[in-house]
Amino acid sequence: MKTPFSFRTPIAAGLLLVLSIVFTQLVFAAPDRSANVAAIPGIVIAADYVRSTEPAHLGVEFTAGKAMNFSGKVAVAGTYTIEVRVSHLVGDDPLFIITCDGKDITGTMNAPYTGERIKWVSLFRPAVTLRAGLHHFSIAHKGGTSFYLESIKFTKGGSPVPGPKPSANDWQLTWSDEFDQPGAPDPSKWDYDIGGGGWGNNELEYYTDRRVNSRVEGGKLIIEARKEEFKENHYTSARLVTRGKQDFKYGRFEVSAKLPSGLGTWPAIWLLGSNGKPWPANGEIDIMEHLGRNQGWIHGSVHCQKYFFKNGNQKTSIVYIPDATIAFHEYALEWYPDHMDFFVDNNKYLTVVKEGEGWEGWPFDDPEHMILNLALAGWGGPVTDAHLPARMEIDYVRVYQHK
Repeated sequence: MKTPFSFRTPIAAGLLLVLSIVFTQLVFAAPDRSANVAAIPGIVIAADYVRSTEPAHLGVEFTAGKAMNFSGKVAVAGTYTIEVRVSHLVGDDPLFIITCDGKDITGTMNAPYTGERIKWVSLFRPAVTLRAGLHHFSIAHKGGTSFYLESIKFTKGGSPVPGPKPSANDWQLTWSDEFDQPGAPDPSKWDYDIGGGGWGNNELEYYTDRRVNSRVEGGKLIIEARKEEFKENHYTSARLVTRGKQDFKYGRFEVSAKLPSGLGTWPAIWLLGSNGKPWPANGEIDIMEHLGRNQGWIHGSVHCQKYFFKNGNQKTSIVYIPDATIAFHEYALEWYPDHMDFFVDNNKYLTVVKEGEGWEGWPFDDPEHMILNLALAGWGGPVTDAHLPARMEIDYVRVYQHK
């Protein structure tokens, strides 16, 4: 059983508390205003958590530049999963980080739109390593609009165990590829994007339809990036698409994959709008991205005319999967008319909610096609040739519709 760690507070000597903190009615005089949990007015100490005395548990508002500092004693060294419960009402999705002793331990986190102050959503960061002893933590606003914090909880344990599979009573399998026929990927399901030129992201590979770059082998789809001279490029890889074969609108998408390691690799599992509009107006849904320069961090994101990375306001979140490059994990998306949920191994780490009408902020009522690719450089960082060839292996792709 996973056990939350506890810490001692200076004014409550001898009382061990689970670090599950709900903050309320805090006023920050400056961005570096420190707050000792046990000394905060409106907070009472219970046996297993610190809970706000506010009847509605309104949480704490974090606006631009604000931070909250607190200290905690870790009794047992090891890995912990951090759960943060947040909400936000309007504007661009807020960004924040949590640090321990001045070191970022979560990466940038995204507080998804919830529409109500006390409509909380949980964000998780597993496999955070903490040594025993006293630590100084901080949660700090890093961009976007304001958000509200309801609680932070640290639970002993590394990667979360897989969550429960969705009920077969709710979902019906409508499209899949189990990659059980060796050779070329099934031509009735997959086509190829071919070419180089950077693909708008400063990528270095030339995508081909050759078997050295994509093939079915041992019951897995292999997408392989290689160091070789080809059509005036120094690297090759593959980018498989269902465009012209199969479009999708809403549903649950599951892809089991083992990701490449090595600086410069950038594998992705994503959907792109088939409505003929230019990017990003056509809508992009990134089910999984992994950066060779930041091993283990899985990114889920959406991009559209109103929210996309060149504006720095895409709706996104990350989750840490320490063995993503040595084991298969299931990356999933549930796409509904009014929201999307992103999962790794059935553990949800991101929710994106439709804020209103208009294609600029929600072009996701039109069909999209699926893309599986392995890029080099770009967002993945500078390429290290010693790590090549590198491959993304995919066990299955399954698409379900809600019954």
